[in-house]
Amino acid sequence: MSQRSLAARLLSLQLLLVSIAIILIAVSTVWLTDRLLVHEEGKALADAAARAAAGIAGEWNEEKDLARAARSATEESPLLGHEIDVFDQNRHLVFTTSRRLGSADSTRTRQHAVRLPQGGWVIARVSTAPRRRAVAALLAVLTAVSLVVFTLTFAASRILARRELKPLARLAREADQLARDMRIRPLRKDDDPIEVGTVATAFDRLLARLDEFLESERNFTRDAAHELRTPLTVISGELEYTLADQALPSAHRAHLESARSQARALSDLVDALLFLRSAEGGTANRERAGDPVNLADVARDLIPAIQSENPSRSADLDLHLPDEALVAGDVELLAAAVRNLMENAIKFTGDRQPVRVTVAADADWVRVAVEDGGPGIPAAEAERVFDPFYRGAEARATRSGLGLGLSLARRVARAHGGELRLDRSELGGALLELRLPALRSRS
Repeated sequence: MSQRSLAARLLSLQLLLVSIAIILIAVSTVWLTDRLLVHEEGKALADAAARAAAGIAGEWNEEKDLARAARSATEESPLLGHEIDVFDQNRHLVFTTSRRLGSADSTRTRQHAVRLPQGGWVIARVSTAPRRRAVAALLAVLTAVSLVVFTLTFAASRILARRELKPLARLAREADQLARDMRIRPLRKDDDPIEVGTVATAFDRLLARLDEFLESERNFTRDAAHELRTPLTVISGELEYTLADQALPSAHRAHLESARSQARALSDLVDALLFLRSAEGGTANRERAGDPVNLADVARDLIPAIQSENPSRSADLDLHLPDEALVAGDVELLAAAVRNLMENAIKFTGDRQPVRVTVAADADWVRVAVEDGGPGIPAAEAERVFDPFYRGAEARATRSGLGLGLSLARRVARAHGGELRLDRSELGGALLELRLPALRSRS
C-alpha cells in the first residue's frame, strides 16, 4: 500500500469538507427556492381565482347567464398565464379559456377553486413549467458555480497546504542533512508553528543527548587508543630486540614471533581506531578544511605501493585515471579510503582475476570505482560489510584483517559530503564506488 504525504491527506480532507459544504448549500438553496416559488405560485393562483370569481359574479348579476357572464368577465379582465374553468351548480363545465390559451397537461398544472355566491365554481389553473424551469436553471447555475468554487478551493488548498507544511518539510530536510553531515545543530526555528516547534525541540533534546553519548564514546576510544599505543610500541620494540639475538633458542623464537605478530595486529587496530575517530571528527568541519585534492593523483600515487606489496597481481590491475578529478578535503583520509578499496579488491580476488580502478569526474561529482572479478559480496552482507569489525564467513576463514577498511572508507566519504555504495560489477565481482562532491560544485 503506497503511503500518502501529509499535504495530500490535508488536501483530501479539505476538499471533502468543501464538497460536503457545497452539496449541502446547493441542495438547501434549491429546496428553499422551490418551496418559496411554490408558495408564491399558490398565492398568485389563489388571487387570480378570486379576481376571476369576483368579476364573473358581478357580470352574472347583470347577464343572468353564467356562461355569458364568464365570457364577458374574462374578456374585460383577462388573467395572463392562467386558465379559467367555470362550472354551474351541477358541476357542468359552462365556460373555459383552455382552447384560447392552449391545453396543458394536468400533471404539470396546479389549480385553485372558488365558489360563486350565486352557486357554481370558478377554477383557475396555472402551468408549473415556469417554476420547474426556474428551479432547473438555478440548479445549473449552482452546479457551474460549485465547480468553479471546487476548482479554486483545490488550487488554494494545495498552495496553502504546501506553504503551511514548509516548516515540517524543512525539519525533515535538515534532520536528513544532520545524518549526512554527522554534525549536531539545533533544528528549532523561532518562527516555527507551535506543533512543529514542539517536535523540533524534542528532536534537539534527543540529538543533544545522542551527541553527548557519541562524544563520550569517541573520547573514550581515542584516549584508550592513545594509552595503548605507548605500551604496544614498547612491547614491539622489546620483542624486536629479543628476536635480534642470534643465540635465542629456536623453540623460544617461534613463540616470540607469534607474540610480535599479535603486537603488530594490536598496533594496526589502534591506528585504525584513531583513523576512524579522525574520519568522524577531523573533517566534520569540512567547510573550513577544503584543500583541493586530485583524486586521480591520489589513486595514481597509491599504485606503486599496492604493486610492491602484491607483486604477482600487477598485471591484474586495470587503471582508468584522468589527469584531474578535484575534490575538497583531507588528502590523508581520502588516500586511506581509496587505498582500503584497492586492498579490499585485491585481497578477495585471486591471481588473474581482474581489478579495475576507474576515476571519473563531471560538473557535480567525482567517482572512484573499484571493481573486481572475484566472487563478490553476498546480498545478505551488502550493508553489514560497512559495519566496523564485521567480517564475513569467508574472510574469517581465509583472510586476515580487522574488518575496518570499508567502514573507514564510508565514514571518510560521508565526512566529505559523499557516499560509498556497493553494487555488482560487470567483471563478476563487487563494485565499490566512492562518490564525492566535485570542487566546483562545492564552491
